[in-house]
Amino acid sequence: MLCTGWALFLVFAGVGFVALPMDLVREWWGRPRATIARSEYVTRAMGMAKNAQSVKVFLLDKQKHACWNMIESQKRVLACL
Repeated sequence: MLCTGWALFLVFAGVGFVALPMDLVREWWGRPRATIARSEYVTRAMGMAKNAQSVKVFLLDKQKHACWNMIESQKRVLACL
């Protein structure tokens, strides 16, 4: 049993050590080539901020409805008792 574990470790570790440099090379090739202007950066940041705000509002609304539904279901259960 111990030898099987070591054999599997050697195989998977070997695959990982081979795959790591390939991943690093792909990351290097896919890196941004040029910097963006400050105005473009600000525009992108504002867009991401708006998206994040809309996601936050959506999730808070869902949370409020979930709490309300939970309270209503508890009221129904207590009314049956």
